[in-house]
Amino acid sequence: MKYRKIAKTIAMAVMSLVVFMNSEIAYAGGLVVEDEQPGMEEEIEEEDDQAKNVSHSLGKVTDAYKYYKVSVKSPGMLVLKFTGLEGKAKATLVNSENMSLSFETTVKPSKPRAVYYVGKSGTYYFWMKCAKGKTANAKYTFTKKPKLGGMSYAKAEVLKKGAKKCSVLGFEASTEQKQYFKVKITKEQLVRVKITKGNSCSETDTVFVEVYKSNDKKNRVTWGWMYEGQGKGTLYIRNSKNHKTEPGTYYIVLSKSYSTSGFDYSLTWMK
Repeated sequence: MKYRKIAKTIAMAVMSLVVFMNSEIAYAGGLVVEDEQPGMEEEIEEEDDQAKNVSHSLGKVTDAYKYYKVSVKSPGMLVLKFTGLEGKAKATLVNSENMSLSFETTVKPSKPRAVYYVGKSGTYYFWMKCAKGKTANAKYTFTKKPKLGGMSYAKAEVLKKGAKKCSVLGFEASTEQKQYFKVKITKEQLVRVKITKGNSCSETDTVFVEVYKSNDKKNRVTWGWMYEGQGKGTLYIRNSKNHKTEPGTYYIVLSKSYSTSGFDYSLTWMK
């Protein structure tokens, strides 16, 4: 399997530059981001093996590359774990059409796991190997995650004040795919939306957030990014003379900045 190392190097350089420029206060437009990564939560939502985070064995991983099949029934989080790992292991998430969805991840004995998010049910594969002359055992757990957010303005998910909406932008999603949420403002007020993001094993987990008013879907009201390693932030919609939010209907549009990434996130319209 071939990897585009040059493209990865360029992407990492761009990411490093942007993060450095915003390191004092990480924000763009109306999105103020805090440099804090939330802990991974393993939820139990249904009475099935995948919802209960039951471990599934993938067998022995040797020093020769091999495909290891994984089947999931819903959007969610895949946690790949190695036991008995000596030296480093390499892992890549691949779809059923033999296309790489992630860059190759190096897994070390000090932290023998890698996290991936997928937004679709189906069959995936891990393309893996251990260091030369080494072997290890691999297994995975799957945590079901909700996937909300409409795929168009017309199908936007309604976000109400005080309510929380969760979704997944998985490794299989392209950067052109967007998820839409809608807020309705009846009187002038300051709209603040808390955004949290879980990070995968990718170094390019970046969510792009845009806000449009319903009567002007060409010009953004505000926008911003949340980078890999930044776990939460607050979106402010300020477009009135009083630096608050004008009455009307607004769309919050989220997408991935890089195809080789995946994460879950939540939106909460703060009271």
